[in-house]
Amino acid sequence: MESLKRCWQARADKIHQSPFIQKPRPQSRFHYETAASGLPHSNKRWAKSIETKVGESATLISESYVAYDDDGNVLLAYYPQYLSKFIVSSVLIALFDLIHKYPPPIPNDSRHEDWESFCDACGGRKFVGLYHFCTWYEQGNKSKPPCLSSNAGSTGTRLLSAVAEFIKSLSTLTFTLSLLYRSLNYESWAKAIQVVSEVCKRHEPSKTVRSGKWDAWTGRAVLVNLPTHPHRDLGDWLHGLAAIACFGSFTGGEFVVPGLKVKFPFQPGDVVFINSYLFTHFITDWKPMNFPDGKTGCRFSIVHFTHENIVNWVMSDDHREL
Repeated sequence: MESLKRCWQARADKIHQSPFIQKPRPQSRFHYETAASGLPHSNKRWAKSIETKVGESATLISESYVAYDDDGNVLLAYYPQYLSKFIVSSVLIALFDLIHKYPPPIPNDSRHEDWESFCDACGGRKFVGLYHFCTWYEQGNKSKPPCLSSNAGSTGTRLLSAVAEFIKSLSTLTFTLSLLYRSLNYESWAKAIQVVSEVCKRHEPSKTVRSGKWDAWTGRAVLVNLPTHPHRDLGDWLHGLAAIACFGSFTGGEFVVPGLKVKFPFQPGDVVFINSYLFTHFITDWKPMNFPDGKTGCRFSIVHFTHENIVNWVMSDDHREL
């Protein structure tokens, strides 16, 4: 394990050698808190024409890329082909196995409107949807303690077994992403590791959605053949980084960050880290492309995240024991 750790740490450290360094500099100095205080606290749906125009006009970056604030904190990082072919293929197999045993729930989020249009092209309704495997506060029940998301904790025994198998299969993916997070922002990573550990101590069921000691996020969203429209993740941790990896076979699907006027190819093997609270982001139109063996193409995305209120709950002195 130590030799594997050193190997992946060396790869992760290379991200700081990126030839593309973008420092966002608005009229005043750019800091997390000052930027967040000036941003709207709701997402407004963009007109499709505007979404298309912004996607087309953004500069395409295919090399490693890191964006910092004026204090040197990483806000966004793109690292192409960071994941090994073994990880990409093994996670893809695990995703197909999960979908076979537990078809994805229908999304009810404006970020993924128009999802029905992908059903025919991707094999039918049971191959389109959205899972949440996480510890969070139930919407509308912030006075109650955190709980497992319904996809992870309120399903039948057979489905819970499928979820447990899937989370376990992500251990190597989580390990490699966690090391990259450590390289990008050690302080944030260390706190994230602590948060996950404390959540599992105080809420035993949370171990169900933890893939191992290197897990630096309390939740995962698994997108199955979905569009993703412009949005900020307003519940995410302000001082953390969400990690996103995609899998499958498709054309298009570039990752766009309008605030920096950049976009990335974002193909299987690529990794994006983003301060998802601060930056609006979306995926351009994509189409499934059949695999070499003729199997129907697809696009899956796994988003690793932690909500701000979970961090606050863990760090508070007056938390409720669950």
